[in-house]
Amino acid sequence: HASALPLNVNTAAWTAAVVACAGAGCWQAAVWLLLQALHDGSPPITKAWNMAMGSCAKAGQWPLVLVMLGKMRKAGVQPDFVTYVNEVRAFKAGNLWAAALSSLHEMLEVIEVPNPVAFGVAVGAAIDAKKWEIVLLLL
Repeated sequence: HASALPLNVNTAAWTAAVVACAGAGCWQAAVWLLLQALHDGSPPITKAWNMAMGSCAKAGQWPLVLVMLGKMRKAGVQPDFVTYVNEVRAFKAGNLWAAALSSLHEMLEVIEVPNPVAFGVAVGAAIDAKKWEIVLLLL
């Protein structure tokens, strides 16, 4: 009976499964696998988090992206520039322009390398909110 077999699933296997599901657009499965990996004691690497969050963002699940960001940080996984791009996109999707700018600022403090994609999304969030003064400050 297959379910009776003891499985030792490591971080690489969890990551591969999350990346495969996220890449196929199966955001629900990607999130479930990510949470299972956490529960199993195999904290996913940054790439797995980024892929799952990106898949959620593409599906319009921006609140879930923000929840996952909190779980990622709580798990002690270091964000990278892709993580910040996902965060800025989620804030923009939620019409949270000030939070998008705050995330951009945090990215610049943590990573110290400006990312043109995150910058462009943050500017777009300010434009969508008709905050042209903010856009001029960013330029």
